[in-house]
Amino acid sequence: MTMMSLLFANAGTPLMWAEAFHLLVGNALIGLLEGWLLTRLYNLSAGRTIPLVIVGNYFSMFIGQWSLKWLASRSEQVTMLNLTWFLTLTALTFFVATIVLELPFVVAALWKNDRRIRRSLIGSLVAQTVSYGLLFAYYWNASATSILTQANIQRDLAFAADPSHSVLFVGATDRHLYEVKLDGSELRSIDELGRATEYARLFLRQSSDGESLDLCLADRDANDRPAQVQTLVVRVAVNLPFESSSRFGDDCDSWWAFGAALDLRSSDERSYEVETGFWPVEGIVVRPESAGTPLRLALETPFVAWYARCATALPGNQVVFQLNDQIVLLDIESRKLGLIARGYGPLVIPAANRCDSTKAARRKSIPHDKISATRVGASQNLIAGRFPSLHNAPG
Repeated sequence: MTMMSLLFANAGTPLMWAEAFHLLVGNALIGLLEGWLLTRLYNLSAGRTIPLVIVGNYFSMFIGQWSLKWLASRSEQVTMLNLTWFLTLTALTFFVATIVLELPFVVAALWKNDRRIRRSLIGSLVAQTVSYGLLFAYYWNASATSILTQANIQRDLAFAADPSHSVLFVGATDRHLYEVKLDGSELRSIDELGRATEYARLFLRQSSDGESLDLCLADRDANDRPAQVQTLVVRVAVNLPFESSSRFGDDCDSWWAFGAALDLRSSDERSYEVETGFWPVEGIVVRPESAGTPLRLALETPFVAWYARCATALPGNQVVFQLNDQIVLLDIESRKLGLIARGYGPLVIPAANRCDSTKAARRKSIPHDKISATRVGASQNLIAGRFPSLHNAPG
């Protein structure tokens, strides 16, 4: 875990603190500003107008927080391909909704004026335009949007260096075990996983023959603890560095699969260091070994936040990683970023190391006695204390 991850894990992220200040104190300050604008615009009594507008701001805040939770439960179709449209339409919708929600309080302030409905609409529009402009700057500075500003998002995966590589993952909707090529072709379902959760992570473990590797699944049990591992497919790969294939540990589900990426590059190809951070604001970071500016791709906004997990560095300076419920491919040199599939816990097996056998193992849950009590306790505390809006765990 990097120093930045340690700081954020203990203190939260800038956006978390920005949201907390806005909810507790900022609404009163915004109400004060909007009330002052209305008094200047229509020569109203400040003693009556400002308190009404402040109450209106807290009322719209309450509705807004409920709306964010509703939006979070219905944002499954949002991917990096339609992210810009989603954020733009959501911001505009909240802007219009705020005007409507706070309009009755402006009408009350203008109750004794002629044409109060028309003036209230104009006054509310002016006040919200000013306050939303300030809020946009406020949240933009606290958010992480480098996925939108620094990545070259692609609608196809023609830039995949070696399309023959296999990517295995757990499907986001049906929880099946899937295999797909690195360029998104030849998608096929291998097996049904039943009760797999959004924390599922695939990894390789030494086979009983001592020469090949079995495909395994680490996931949480009914009590939300990473306590079980299942063997899914026996003898799925050969000649892969065992240390690289299982570095996160058998008891590590995808929630804990951050930090230095699994590395399938040869030693002379490792011109970049790749790691993922704990919170969405940390995203995925690529650092050149020689002097150069690191590349950080992250997304954390008031409307949507995506965790980066399960990164694998590949030959050709490319990286496969999980971005919330998206399996994506990043080309480091060109900064091209493409969507491979929707799912969790990706595992990359180069074509030269992939066994033809897809024989499903007899899935037997194996309890893990070596799970750190500290890790389990920290996991429960972090999940219980997740910040508001859309900042949920992966998936």
